[in-house]
Amino acid sequence: MLGQFHDLKQLCEKLEKPLYNPQNDKPQCTWRPLCSVMLGIGGKLDKMDDVQAIIDYQINKLGRIPGDSLLAELLPVPKMSSACVGPIPSRVLGIPDDIDKYRQIVLRDRKRLLAYMLAKRFALGQDSPPRLIVGYGKGSWSDFEAIFQEVRQMLKEDGLMKYNDGPDPGMVHDRPLPPFRWAKMKGCLFMLTYHPTARHEFESMRFGTPVAKEIVNIYNEHFKGVTP
Repeated sequence: MLGQFHDLKQLCEKLEKPLYNPQNDKPQCTWRPLCSVMLGIGGKLDKMDDVQAIIDYQINKLGRIPGDSLLAELLPVPKMSSACVGPIPSRVLGIPDDIDKYRQIVLRDRKRLLAYMLAKRFALGQDSPPRLIVGYGKGSWSDFEAIFQEVRQMLKEDGLMKYNDGPDPGMVHDRPLPPFRWAKMKGCLFMLTYHPTARHEFESMRFGTPVAKEIVNIYNEHFKGVTP
């Protein structure tokens, strides 16, 4: 979305216009499977691949307060590409444009912050505890695992998280790889998936509607009759 804007003033003027929403006509690619999952665990299994239902959830419910979902970024600044942050965030926020340098600056503190946020949510969520957490992007699985393990330690849970492989593994370089992995702690399901836009040899395992449906199946097995 930021790629078409090279001037901060132009971007701000565009965002201030009423009814401006670049996602009104199609789902945002990285949010689409998250919306599908939320529709599915909300009982709308027949709407999980319905484009209009996904757009409606994305615009009106995804990450809203109050609501039934939370969006949190491992790296909070939107990226122009896999290699660079982009000129506007780099200039305005004073951060490196290079992704690797940006990660070195923010990742350690960011992981600690997310772990603390989740641990606090578990501690204060007796009436509405977290039931499903999805971390997407295979390249960040180790970071997500570290965050979840730190949460486990904060909650004084013994041992390590025990992950299960999702069904229907894909073949990559002649070896089977699961399309997602999942674990359970304190009644909450933790899912690790590939990126929704995974390409090349990993395209068959991307986080799309088929994986979203498998996640919903596992969720429904664990939380029969419970609404999110």
